[in-house]
Amino acid sequence: MLPHDAAGAKESEGAYIGEGALPGDVIYSVNGTSVDSVGSLRSALDVLMNADALVLQVERLGSLHYVALETEK
Repeated sequence: MLPHDAAGAKESEGAYIGEGALPGDVIYSVNGTSVDSVGSLRSALDVLMNADALVLQVERLGSLHYVALETEK
């Protein structure tokens, strides 16, 4: 389960990392929309299904990062 108070839980590193989402990453937001459960993540992705790209804010190894992903159409 994702943290309930995900927004602002830690100060963001602000770096974009290129390897995409990895096992163990905790997703805090998708394109600026906070997510706090698998259901809210699915809802955010449903809304963005036609987007050209996604930016995830993830916690990885104790630090917050942004991960940019291109979508396939």
